[in-house]
Amino acid sequence: MGMGNTGVEIPRRAAWTAPATHEGHTTRLRGLRHGAAVRNRCSTGEEDPAPDWGHLRGLGWGDQVRNVSGAPIRHSSLVIHLGDFMGRVVVVGSINTDLVARTRSLPRPGETLLGSTFATVGGGKGANTATAAARLGAAVAFVGCLGTDDLGTARLADLRREGIDVALIRRTDAAPSGVALIVVDDAGENTIVVVPGTNALVGPEAVAELTLTPDDVVLTQLEIPLPTVEAALRRARAVGARTILNAAPFDPAVAPLLPLVDLLIVNEVEGADFLGWERIEAATAAAAARAILARGPGAVALTLGKQGAFIGQGDSFALLAAPPVAVVDTTAAGDAFAGALAAGLAAAWSFRAATERAVRVGSLTVTKAGAQPSLPYAAELAGRGE
Repeated sequence: MGMGNTGVEIPRRAAWTAPATHEGHTTRLRGLRHGAAVRNRCSTGEEDPAPDWGHLRGLGWGDQVRNVSGAPIRHSSLVIHLGDFMGRVVVVGSINTDLVARTRSLPRPGETLLGSTFATVGGGKGANTATAAARLGAAVAFVGCLGTDDLGTARLADLRREGIDVALIRRTDAAPSGVALIVVDDAGENTIVVVPGTNALVGPEAVAELTLTPDDVVLTQLEIPLPTVEAALRRARAVGARTILNAAPFDPAVAPLLPLVDLLIVNEVEGADFLGWERIEAATAAAAARAILARGPGAVALTLGKQGAFIGQGDSFALLAAPPVAVVDTTAAGDAFAGALAAGLAAAWSFRAATERAVRVGSLTVTKAGAQPSLPYAAELAGRGE
């Protein structure tokens, strides 16, 4: 399970053959996810030589399969080596409906402002990260709770449309589904008030039925009860699965759980709260990362907004710059980052490579409005040089 200086490593498995169908001279493969390594197989059953070998990134269902050289794959069967994509991303977290108002500036206490637009969209840190990972091709399962109200029905349908396994999402009439009240200003900054609803009913028993393997990545956040977060981390550790905690919204009570965390994700505000600092910026990020690692997590990813992210693991540290973008809405940037990072680690990418892509995903997310509507698909990254 180790997280060495090169990042999370996943043991390799034997190759398997997946069915494919011809479409002209290009094969379309169903079910191949990003990071899989593809080699042609001739009709004799022998594999083609090295020039036909390629590592494909960001591939989704039904995408055309080509080698990195750009040459199409022309044979009727493909051998898929799963060493580069093996685990699921298992999210134990919240599901909300976001009620989003846009206005010129954020209101001051006691101030009433006229808004320009309003939208109702799927949200919640858990659902956002799960959707982000799924849109990048990861196999995603979700553990959570929704009400039997119309909002719950709509959010469950959202997750199903993304191909997420929702078997462990419970429905109940004991509380309404969770909602978030969000105000976004013209600069893309926001304020958020979350009413947990059924998210507060996601108890430790919710993970009792969860089947995990050492290849899985378990990702959780703090919009569900802390005992459930602990139960998810301990269950993952019991089977050797990797653990990611996106410690938002910040709760100092999570500190004793950090030794159970392989990768801690915090933004500059949450990281400062953890350490009791006034703030963290790029110049102090290295010191902050070292101080956070001393609290027990195996690695840390500290997001710094438009400056990118600072990562630390063992004795290795790096600032990964974010590309310049026109900011529209920052609501889902952190969730997009976390989901993309989890997807990369499940695909056996190194910690640095997974984080570099997560920074790009987060940056692309802020160029569109709404939480889940803003989360990019793999094809969008490919169009930007991924």
